[in-house]
Amino acid sequence: MKKILYTGVGHEIGGVELLVKQIVAKNLKKYEIHILAATDQQVAFEKYFLDNGVRIHYLKNIFGLKSAIRRKFILRKFFDSEQFDIIHINANSLNASYMAKIATNVGCKKIIYHVHNVEPSGQKFLIKLLTKLLMGFNRKRLRKLKQVKIIAVSDDVKKRVFGLKVDVEVVLNGITVDNYLFSEEKRSNIREEYSIKVQDRVGIIVARLTPLKNYQKTVEIVNYGIEHQIFDYFFIIGEGSERPNIEKQISTFSDYSQKRILMIGQRENIVDYLSAADFFLLTSINEGLANSVIEAQSNGLPCVISNGVPKSVDVTGNVSFVALTEDSKQWNNVIRQSLSRKINRKAENLIVANSPLSSKVFLNRLERLYEEK
Repeated sequence: MKKILYTGVGHEIGGVELLVKQIVAKNLKKYEIHILAATDQQVAFEKYFLDNGVRIHYLKNIFGLKSAIRRKFILRKFFDSEQFDIIHINANSLNASYMAKIATNVGCKKIIYHVHNVEPSGQKFLIKLLTKLLMGFNRKRLRKLKQVKIIAVSDDVKKRVFGLKVDVEVVLNGITVDNYLFSEEKRSNIREEYSIKVQDRVGIIVARLTPLKNYQKTVEIVNYGIEHQIFDYFFIIGEGSERPNIEKQISTFSDYSQKRILMIGQRENIVDYLSAADFFLLTSINEGLANSVIEAQSNGLPCVISNGVPKSVDVTGNVSFVALTEDSKQWNNVIRQSLSRKINRKAENLIVANSPLSSKVFLNRLERLYEEK
């Protein structure tokens, strides 16, 4: 049985965490699975992983600028002692190329370098600056490592992160479509819990509370929409460093708006909230692919998203792209149009299930990558 290590799993539920959980669920019986925590806190889905025999390794906090020197020694010792057959590195930039280099040096035969975004999410200015300055160096390093297979979540990530000289395969992240099937019962239960009427129109965003998600823009649009009665309530699902700033911004709105913008925090029952909503909103500055938009489409929601999200995310034809330079009025004009659409929400799930963005296609390709000589 091959021994696989997955990296990049943090303490907040996000795209990488959901992705790894999905991969683990399919491969529990086939591989011995390990996770290297990208945090010194409890990783997302820790109980699920431990209950299913996955080993989680907390090497204190080896990430960040302060640990740049010592982490190489710690990782080398860790890789050398565990002798993984495959190391699957999940990254939002090329900054983790050092990890691929160390894995190569200790004799790991197969390394997957999996890039999920065009720039680090939620990082400070200095780290973002260093990421750009070191991009050329990291590209050359990865290109020289013959054991490394590089994959990107979209053509956009491939072009913007790697350019034309690096051999990169695009593997679209897929989702387990059945997990997001619309439910009338779940819709009713959530609406009852929050005293939302049957006729009320509800929006939702599911995303980490980080600068990259551009929540200032989101909240401006939402406030305008509620005040002008384009919709009635809005769910914010997620957790992260931007929470204080978002709460401060919302506190400047009228009491009417404040009561109708519901910050729910981190949730695992995302499908319940998607089912309770009538449209999905995302104003990200940029995205590698945006799994949350695929999940929303699987639930049958029309999506209004920024032009920072790749066009390839539109599977159902019910995704509207709006420039970030447009004001709240224009965004809400698009939201109004989206709310007027007649959509068979369960039928939309089938469309996504038959697309390249379903988990079946994605997981089968990953398995072939693991088994290729």
